Amino acid sequence: QNSYQISVRAIDGITERTPDGENQITQDFLVTIADINETPEITGTSPSQVLQDQAYKFQALGVDQDAGSQLTYAIENKPSWAVFDINTGLLKGIPANGNVGKTENIVITVTDAEGLSNSLEPFSVAVINVNDAPVVVAPLGDKSINEGADWVLTSMVEVFEDIDVGDSHIYSTPAVGVGALPDWLDLDQRTGELIQNRRPGNEDVGTTFVRLTITDQDGSTAVDKFKITVENVNDAPTVIAALDTEIIAEDSFLSIETDLIFEDIDKGEILTYGARLINGSPLPEWLDFNTSTGLLSG
Repeated sequence: QNSYQISVRAIDGITERTPDGENQITQDFLVTIADINETPEITGTSPSQVLQDQAYKFQALGVDQDAGSQLTYAIENKPSWAVFDINTGLLKGIPANGNVGKTENIVITVTDAEGLSNSLEPFSVAVINVNDAPVVVAPLGDKSINEGADWVLTSMVEVFEDIDVGDSHIYSTPAVGVGALPDWLDLDQRTGELIQNRRPGNEDVGTTFVRLTITDQDGSTAVDKFKITVENVNDAPTVIAALDTEIIAEDSFLSIETDLIFEDIDKGEILTYGARLINGSPLPEWLDFNTSTGLLSG
């Protein structure tokens, strides 16, 4: 109730009231209480931190004693990863890895329709990093090199990516077995660089399956798989043993395995043989020569 009807009566010194009321007088009047706008109040305590990729929510609560007053909210230094509702005072958002860090001096203010306002004490919200595993962003792909050639040095740094700023990493391959590097390559575990320790030889011809792992400081990993192939380059056969002078008696049988004096280091290479006299003349008719096996007989 904001209005009151009040009646005030004055009576003179005669204690007994006369019938005609000549010894008194009454005055009626109205008292109205005028409404004075009150400053709205605002309460709430924001969480001081939130984990990366987790939901943050803070509700600032404005209260106005003036019935029916329309309140609106405003914010200063809003975190870039959050949204703010000016009608409800709700601040919410989900910070990502790029938002790790602290936003300071956040101020939320409530204002009524008459322009009176009140603010919360400045507060801060820190986004706490959650480790993200490294990922393969540019697979190295299969590589090949000729036998006896130089390796074009390759760094694994561009193969992987880790969005956690400042993370340290270790690169590794199995020491032996499936996934290990070929003998002629070494890995710098700190930089991820593949370093040639020698030129691949004939014994290295073939394909090696490599499994390269990157591990961050929290133990999370990513793996790139690729093949390294050493292509064969033809090597000429070589003489590995000298033949002694053979002396045979007339009408005796001669048999010489000439294939035992040659070697070809190329794996799987099939040799063919030929024979003639030193002066270039054909072999005598009594000698046979097998061009497939190298057997000289007669």
